[in-house]
Amino acid sequence: MSGEKKNAGIDFVITWVDGSDPEWLKEKSKYTSGGSQDNSAARYRNLDLLKYWFRAVDMYAPWVRKIHFVTWGHYPEWLNTEHQKIHIVKHSDFIPEKYLPVFSSHPIEWNMHRIKGLSNNFVYFNDDMFITDKVKPSDFFYKGLPRDVAAMNAFTFVWPESKVTDFVLANDMYVMNQHFDKKNSIKKNISKWYNLSLGKYLFTNILLLPWPKFTGIKPMHVAMSLKKDTFKELWDEEYELLDRTCSHRFRDMEDVNPWLIEFWQMAKGEFYPRKAKEVQYFSLSPDVDDNDAIYKAVSESKYKLICINDGYVNENYDSVKGKLCSVMDKKFAQKSQFEI
Repeated sequence: MSGEKKNAGIDFVITWVDGSDPEWLKEKSKYTSGGSQDNSAARYRNLDLLKYWFRAVDMYAPWVRKIHFVTWGHYPEWLNTEHQKIHIVKHSDFIPEKYLPVFSSHPIEWNMHRIKGLSNNFVYFNDDMFITDKVKPSDFFYKGLPRDVAAMNAFTFVWPESKVTDFVLANDMYVMNQHFDKKNSIKKNISKWYNLSLGKYLFTNILLLPWPKFTGIKPMHVAMSLKKDTFKELWDEEYELLDRTCSHRFRDMEDVNPWLIEFWQMAKGEFYPRKAKEVQYFSLSPDVDDNDAIYKAVSESKYKLICINDGYVNENYDSVKGKLCSVMDKKFAQKSQFEI
């Protein structure tokens, strides 16, 4: 059986929040965050690029079986919610009631496997993660295995600007080292951890081989290929930890995030390597002219998958957003089948 046939029936899941919705803001205001919690405005604003996400899917991944649009309850007016491929999913449709309401992505993500009708093999997108070139099902799953980049990292604390994110990554690694022996995991699947598809990361993997534990795994921070079976396994193995994470209405330093699912799949050898050069994470600069690499990545289809993070843009936000929207509009000018 070919890899493509084994990958039949892959769904996409995308999470979205309208941070300007008065009703959502009213509900959010009922709850307070403090201490180790993260309630920054940047977590909830958006770049108004959602329609380009759908246009990109229409252009580059028309084979997708279903798009599960996960939302608090709101959705954009232009979205054709009656389209046969669109499944509007409210938080209350799949997240256990005891965790609701939530204003953190982590409880949403850790319960995605409960979405009704979701395929076992699915691809998870944040609304800042885009397809920018033609992709096949085998770009996400090959012979039933998730595609990923097994790039080790010498540092668990990747982004000093975001203490919550830093601690979450540390928590992910703690769980990994509790459950897996690094040397045995790599030995059983050495060709997946040491191959030319890693590009520059191959050198890092070689340097970190002597360390007895996982010092870190670098998240590519693009759309993730995930399996529902892995969610269920982690819930069985780490129920208390995931229950505690899902109990936090806002992001918290005690959380673990779904990168742990990717890392878990890697440690078990249940993945197939993808070329690192096909994916790229970008962080927007508040200086419009400093974002040329992002504009080119979109307009020239330099990668298959990208992420455009705006978390550190505190000045000139409207100008940066305007320029990026202009680039996207030129690239994805044609209205998609998912629009009214």
